[in-house]
Amino acid sequence: MMPNEFKKYFVWLVIFIAAPLVLISFQNCAPVHFSGVAEGGGGPITDPEDPNPDPKGVFNLLDQRVQTAYNTPISWNASYTGLRVDQTISLDVTSGKNSLTIQDVGQIQILDAALFKINFIPSIYFRGETQIWLFAHNANKKQVSQAKVTLAVGTNLNLHQPALAMRAGGCITCHAEVHANVITDFGYQSPYYFGQNVSSSFAWNDGTAYGDHEAFFTYPDGSQGIGSWTRLKLFDGYSISNPGKIYIPQAELPKGPQSAIGGGSKLKDYVSHRLSHSTYPASQSAQIIEKKSIYIGAPTKARLLEAFAWSNSDQSKGYKFISDPNGWALSGLNTSYQRPSQNLFKNDTSVVVCEGDLLIDGGLLLNSAKIKTRTGCRLYVTGNVYIYGTIDLVTDSQNDFSLKNIQISSSQAILMGLGSLWKQGSHCEQGQMDSGYWGYYAQRDYWTKGLSPEQKQAYDQGIADSAKYRLSYYWGIPNYNTRNGGDPKAYSEMIYSQMQAQIGQRYDSACEPEKRNVGYQRIILNAPVLHSRYAGVIRGSVIAEFPLMPLGLGDNQSRFRFEFDPVFEKVNVFPMLKEQDFLKVQN
Repeated sequence: MMPNEFKKYFVWLVIFIAAPLVLISFQNCAPVHFSGVAEGGGGPITDPEDPNPDPKGVFNLLDQRVQTAYNTPISWNASYTGLRVDQTISLDVTSGKNSLTIQDVGQIQILDAALFKINFIPSIYFRGETQIWLFAHNANKKQVSQAKVTLAVGTNLNLHQPALAMRAGGCITCHAEVHANVITDFGYQSPYYFGQNVSSSFAWNDGTAYGDHEAFFTYPDGSQGIGSWTRLKLFDGYSISNPGKIYIPQAELPKGPQSAIGGGSKLKDYVSHRLSHSTYPASQSAQIIEKKSIYIGAPTKARLLEAFAWSNSDQSKGYKFISDPNGWALSGLNTSYQRPSQNLFKNDTSVVVCEGDLLIDGGLLLNSAKIKTRTGCRLYVTGNVYIYGTIDLVTDSQNDFSLKNIQISSSQAILMGLGSLWKQGSHCEQGQMDSGYWGYYAQRDYWTKGLSPEQKQAYDQGIADSAKYRLSYYWGIPNYNTRNGGDPKAYSEMIYSQMQAQIGQRYDSACEPEKRNVGYQRIILNAPVLHSRYAGVIRGSVIAEFPLMPLGLGDNQSRFRFEFDPVFEKVNVFPMLKEQDFLKVQN
């Protein structure tokens, strides 16, 4: 965002919100395979809305896609159209074959050939997709039809492999480098879809993260913004020349963006148009795939308590741990006591041992955490999660750690490396004009010209503390809606108040020895709101309604990098939850 645009927004916030909010740019702002869901060529999912589109027509089997969870058998009825009289189904061109075993994949059985009932038992550890052929025969055992059945095993995350699943992309896409796939919906099926129904001074291309910030936006000097989606750098994670995939819902496009691209009534039309103007060849060729529906969210506190069958004894402790089969006992968190008085759990020994699912009713602080796990440590938190420093998944020579991973889901927020930017009287980013905070501190006389002394003081406070700035003063907060349905600014300030009550004043990551150069791997982060100041690679998946990663990365600087970690092709993802609690994609 250009400086004069900053000033316009800052003046707007002072006048209309009657509070000194601070602006920082959105720039901060039949073969078996495991490569994910094959697109195209498939028919309806297991239970189509219209199981027989033409009941009196010519009989034909229909291509069908059936999905089941990891290590979970599934039964279904084969899809067909037309008049069914005496047809039976088989797993071979000649009638009668009713059982098929695919090594390391599973067993398919026809339970009732006349009723078209089929069962699939996946092999343990299999995740991915395979295709089989189904054949129909008449009473004379003559083949009359055939169809392909796609069998998918795993969660949407296993199969679609997103490095980033978000509702609001207007901040991240501007400076993201995604080495995998993206799932997004622009806030679809909510009042704020594509920046609609926001404050009159904001628009779908000007001030809302659920649109395309600065696309077709004319600056005071007459130049035109290209928007955040055109800036997205996207490829498949294997070669910078190979395009990645963007999954979006089948959605109508609002009139504003529809007019801007000169036609095209679908969300897909808009995303295709903007990526076609990218300077990155792989982004220009991105596969934009429509899905019947997409859900991106996080479980509520009530849902977490329900999933863990929360009891009175659990309430007194404040946590509940369910170990993986043959998993190690939980240790290393301050869970050996009664519920902490400030409702905050934290790593209080050198190593946290965790193999299984841990529900924490309250907040969680991970401070340079070392976690020992073979099968994975999955943390479900009803309050805020605060992360400072690295999360190291430690090993030893006695065990197989190939599946080690950490998964964190919060019902409120995940906050990473936020805090005071001043240490021992010095600004921790002094001289780094493009890092955001120092630039706006050094030029505060310009940005606060004409403000009252109280407003200038609030400005200084905001840019001196990244937590306070992100959660109280960030200029777009009034329009960063989430599924909780409340006032976005009030929700964000509640998160900040809890942070102050639970962990007090912390230093920003820029003030620590490792600075902001901290990355994370084998990790899934899920929350309605996610804020991070760390500039290292996140290797895994970020699933959030509104994620905001490091601010102040200019066009000519290294982009913030998301990658998908292959370990999540193989392991359970939040097994205590249902997919509709955090990420669900339907054909």
